[in-house]
Amino acid sequence: MALSIRETGENIKNSPLFNGTVEYDVPLKEFTTMKVGGPAELLVKPDDAISLAVAASVLKHDGVNIFVLGGNMLRNNMMYYYLNLDMYI
Repeated sequence: MALSIRETGENIKNSPLFNGTVEYDVPLKEFTTMKVGGPAELLVKPDDAISLAVAASVLKHDGVNIFVLGGNMLRNNMMYYYLNLDMYI
């Protein structure tokens, strides 16, 4: 049985090696210069490389496709399309 995205998010958040935040239904417009973008069903913001590895491992284990944004890309010159994609940021 497939896990819900919230169950996957909780698995990441509850991992003893994960430091960071896990948020649900986050408007992506808050992360763009032009203030456009629909909600991300799951947004994981790891604080360090180990936490990133933990999150990626849990997502892969649960069969979730991921799209990684980082650095200045998250704020500058990014536009998110209103598509129903099976990937999580």
